[in-house]
Amino acid sequence: MVFSCLALLRHKQWLIASILAGGAFLTRTTGIGLVIPLIIVIAYDTWLHKRNGTLAQKDIWVKVISILIPLIIFAAWYFSPLGRNFFIVERNFFGRQAFAFQKSWSGWSNVIADLGKNPETTAYYTLEFAGIGLAFFSCLITARQYLPEMLFGLFVIIISVFSGVPQSMFRYMLVVPNTFVFLGHLGKHKIFDKAWTLLSILFMGIQLTLFTFDMWVG
Repeated sequence: MVFSCLALLRHKQWLIASILAGGAFLTRTTGIGLVIPLIIVIAYDTWLHKRNGTLAQKDIWVKVISILIPLIIFAAWYFSPLGRNFFIVERNFFGRQAFAFQKSWSGWSNVIADLGKNPETTAYYTLEFAGIGLAFFSCLITARQYLPEMLFGLFVIIISVFSGVPQSMFRYMLVVPNTFVFLGHLGKHKIFDKAWTLLSILFMGIQLTLFTFDMWVG
């Protein structure tokens, strides 16, 4: 839903993109970050049409409704029992909440201090750091051509990294679209394609090994 929403934004299919943004949010709360590229892309397109004198009243209403759809879905969910119960479970069972900077800083500091103490933990958090680093670097390297995607990607990274618990970052990073764009460009080179395929198979083996040690695996 995230990738389809961002792709449809590039084709100016505002309403369908906004519905997908609402659906992505209901799937995982970080989907609300799609509102950021949605507003920016629509605002920029509106400014272009206004500058060229081709802005129609009908188009303005379609764009306004498209921005409101995911926000209304978010508000309806947030103030419903589903929303309240979600935050209770996230906070009390998983120990997560949005923008928990102090708790996150403490958690990541402990992770860094524990690196090297046992091979399983070291391997697990090495993958976590690699996933975050790859997602962040991909956002920066593709920012010029994929700015809306980058803004959503950075939102996901920030929300995930500062959610309070330094765990399962790798699977959260999988929704950052710039990672796939960046790797797709590199994959045009046969050597990289073969090397990345082999490396991915080895990563899968590492993840399977970690799973047997009863550790969270993305």
